Amino acid sequence: MRITGSSHGRTAVLLLVGASLTQGLQAAPAPEGWSCQWCPAPARAEGHVEAGVGYVSEDSARFGRYTGRDEKGPYAIADGEARYRGDGGQYLEAEARDLGLESREARIEGGRQGLYEAAFNYDKLPRIGLATSRSPFRGVGGTDMTLPSDWVPARSTRNMTALAGSLQDADIAHDRERFGGELSVIPARNWHLRARFQREEKEGIRALGGAIGPGVGSSRAAILPVPIDYTTDQAEAAVAYAGARLQVDVGYRGSYFDNDNEAVVWDNPFATANQPERGRISLQPDNEFHQLFASLGYDLASHTRASANVALGRMTQDEDFLPFTINPGLATALPRDSLDGEVDTTQIDLKLTSRPLERLRLKAAYRYDERDNETPQARYPYVIADALPSPDARTNLPYSFEQDLVDLSAGYQVAEPVEMSAGYEYDRRERTFQEVDETEEHSVWGRVDASPTDILDIHAEYARAERDRSDYELVAEIVPPQNPLLRKFNMADRDRDRASLFLTLTPYRLVSLSLSGDYSRDDYTDSPLGLQEAEQFSYTLEASLSPTRRLHTHAYYTRERIFSEQTGSQSFGTGRGATGADWSADNDDTIDTVGLGLKFAAIPGRLDLRADYAYSRSVGDISVRSDRQTLAPFPDLETDLHRLSLRASYQLREDLSLELGYLYEEYDADDWARDDVVPDTIPHVLTLGEGSQFYQVNVYQAALRYGF
Repeated sequence: MRITGSSHGRTAVLLLVGASLTQGLQAAPAPEGWSCQWCPAPARAEGHVEAGVGYVSEDSARFGRYTGRDEKGPYAIADGEARYRGDGGQYLEAEARDLGLESREARIEGGRQGLYEAAFNYDKLPRIGLATSRSPFRGVGGTDMTLPSDWVPARSTRNMTALAGSLQDADIAHDRERFGGELSVIPARNWHLRARFQREEKEGIRALGGAIGPGVGSSRAAILPVPIDYTTDQAEAAVAYAGARLQVDVGYRGSYFDNDNEAVVWDNPFATANQPERGRISLQPDNEFHQLFASLGYDLASHTRASANVALGRMTQDEDFLPFTINPGLATALPRDSLDGEVDTTQIDLKLTSRPLERLRLKAAYRYDERDNETPQARYPYVIADALPSPDARTNLPYSFEQDLVDLSAGYQVAEPVEMSAGYEYDRRERTFQEVDETEEHSVWGRVDASPTDILDIHAEYARAERDRSDYELVAEIVPPQNPLLRKFNMADRDRDRASLFLTLTPYRLVSLSLSGDYSRDDYTDSPLGLQEAEQFSYTLEASLSPTRRLHTHAYYTRERIFSEQTGSQSFGTGRGATGADWSADNDDTIDTVGLGLKFAAIPGRLDLRADYAYSRSVGDISVRSDRQTLAPFPDLETDLHRLSLRASYQLREDLSLELGYLYEEYDADDWARDDVVPDTIPHVLTLGEGSQFYQVNVYQAALRYGF
């Protein structure tokens, strides 16, 4: 058939032909089971809502510290989600969780696929620390805390006769709320624009130690309930291009922190003769972070890809300094009005991956990380604890570092069920104003992944790393000076060995067994004083059994042990034996965890049951040995946690179900540093006290779930 005439006429004829063909195709019956992949889908909506009530049996700050279920009594259950898909690619999704609790979240997202997307999110998380803490200070939650008018100061908390009668609740807790939005637009083929903003607000009270007094050995301290009123804004904007071989992403991100409180002042509860009446301590200063970033990916060949990521950032802090002391009789001139802090950061990641042969994989990567601290230095003739001018001024040390990290690896499939991999890493770091200018670490590793039979999978890996340092030299500006034989563990010579093993056995379709283990050992070969060795291992045994399609069970056991040994010199000795050490300490922690669970379809399609139980016990042992005196051992640190969860779901009808739940949790801890500590337990430190380290809580839940 030949078509002639104007373009409008040709278009009309083509449309008529297309329509007739479409009608013909529509008239023909579709084969059984066939569906049109590209045809528009009809609009649809689905989701569910859940509403009910829960009940907590006991007050417990520790149990409810991240959920808000810290108080005895009922709470509301309110959850839901909904999804809508239009026939033109439009969509809308909404989700809400735990709206009846203090730990709640919600998100809504929508748009048109391939054109634009927008989203809004909100979440709230409580953090409850010491809900039973008590303090004599008035004005808790503010920046000016005073003592009662009848307060009797003393040099020891045990002689503060008005303390017991003046204590009031000072709950250590805060709420974090976060909300924000995202927008994503595709203006043209291969292009993508996106923007994101998020605000986080924290309000509440935290504990902060405030020292006050005339000097070392005679100073005192109070644990202060200081306010939290922070706002952090984060923003990001970027443009991306994604072609067949080239992908580029360029953008900006920033973070802006604001603290509404500059400082806290408080009455000195130890203010006897010749002691300052009040103290002051500054709080976190406002600061900003800005960063430009870019990433690039390019397919050099069908099996080779190169990528690069670059990020340039700057952190600034220019809050005005407070005077050295609130005591006007000890006024000392500040060398600067503010820190004028500025830190530039540079991060560069380069990566090349290739698969030159079907069984061979290669990777080469390089990372450069720099922190260039441009904060100006000055000598600060400070005042000690609002009471005594320091005989020496101190100079701030703007720490900087550079890191070069090289990573090379290769993997080869030796046979169909066996793949072997090996790699090498080189890590070089340079530092300023620290005891070691440069460290170098070389690491090698090897790994085997194998499936020798249809029922067995094996993963095994071993790695060896050796770190060497330049000369260890004390930093003259640090006062008081450290022992010249001390080696800080993050800059000391170190040999590290790591190994891991994972086995999975599936002898039958309904049975699965697994064993996993990890081991690591650090040996600090040239540290006369400091950390000598650290060892950690863990293993897990896990089994699952499904004797019928209606019943599934699982069980596991995990043991983890963490051990370390360190040495020190109480006499500041440098010539005592080969190391100068006159004491040593071992830390040995063991954690055992066991768990059981089952799922049972009691009435298929109608009643589902689930039960889970977990028990965890940890024991911490600290032993100290001394050449100078006989030391009694520290009591063991012990914790026990039991957790039992039961759930039942009964289908009342196709779109409605009854959800029942029960949770039992028991926690007990023996901690000599916390148990029975009240505000006057420590003579020279006025504390907030500690609550009980034991709780037993039952939680009951009942809700209706409606699906649509």
